[in-house]
Amino acid sequence: FNGAIGDRLDRQFQDKYKLKVLCFYDYGFRHFWNNRRPIAAPKDLRGLKLRVQPAKVFADTINGLGGVAVPMAWGEVIPAAQQGVIDGADLPIVNILALKAYEVSKYCSMTYHNYGPTALVINLDIWNGLPPAQQKLLLDASRTAQERIRGLTESVDTVEKAKELLEPKGMTVNTADVEAFRKVAQEKVWPAYQKEYSDIWDEIVAAKV
Repeated sequence: FNGAIGDRLDRQFQDKYKLKVLCFYDYGFRHFWNNRRPIAAPKDLRGLKLRVQPAKVFADTINGLGGVAVPMAWGEVIPAAQQGVIDGADLPIVNILALKAYEVSKYCSMTYHNYGPTALVINLDIWNGLPPAQQKLLLDASRTAQERIRGLTESVDTVEKAKELLEPKGMTVNTADVEAFRKVAQEKVWPAYQKEYSDIWDEIVAAKV
């Protein structure tokens, strides 16, 4: 996102939403947490009710991989897990910790199935009204923050570190067949979005995160 793809998205944000992208950052890859069983392969998702963010792409992903997507606002998730309305959900490791999902979950499965960048933006009119020196200052500060955030998230996004942080809190952390998840996603999830975003799809798939 610091290259051609990010530049293209920045232009689209400016044209469509009148927003200037200062940088893209993230909280790491998402992994499944649940109360029923370790998830090592897509077949392990069958029958599991998993909370997703209320957006079509998230539901399509979980359903395509074999789970049962339950769209739900985050504020409802912990009570829903406690009451058995859902079996689990997916979150980056940093958020499993910060949001204390370990209090309502037994298993964390390192599936790396979803990567979601977040855009830091500023109103385009305000941006255009700033002198070049202030624009540079904002961009430089944003990139510094981006590097810091990426460093922190990547430092915990390994099986070893997840075990170190989550198993003392009562969770069991397991590895998963990441390539098997990717294969199912390519067959069941990607085709519709490849068609919808054909102008940028190949660039995204070829990019190295």
